[in-house]
Amino acid sequence: MKNADLWAQYNNFTKDLSDNIRKLGFASAAISWLFRGETNAFPEMIKLSLGFVVLFFLFDIAQYFLGAILVKFWTEFKENEFKKSIGTIEGEYYKPLWLDYPSFICWFLKCLALLISYLYLGLYIFR
Repeated sequence: MKNADLWAQYNNFTKDLSDNIRKLGFASAAISWLFRGETNAFPEMIKLSLGFVVLFFLFDIAQYFLGAILVKFWTEFKENEFKKSIGTIEGEYYKPLWLDYPSFICWFLKCLALLISYLYLGLYIFR
């Protein structure tokens, strides 16, 4: 399998996972509303579950924001370098691996946050 094919497969997996867990994030928040008490207060474990849902959505936004902003600034930097050295911005750019690390960390943390949210939800339901 070619390197480009492996990365395409990786991109498909991460995109599909992000799309699916986003739906699960909304579902977790909706399920949590079912456990409000008579005073519309949430039990402590449900509050924790909702807190991790909020973290999930924050990491979800941060993943795409950081990815976009870092690629934008790095690309502009490289364009300026090319313009100064060869007089054009056209050329081959080799993106460094570190550019994807912040987005990957946010992707990983959002997956973890949603798992923890469902853990608290499950503990509350099955205790």
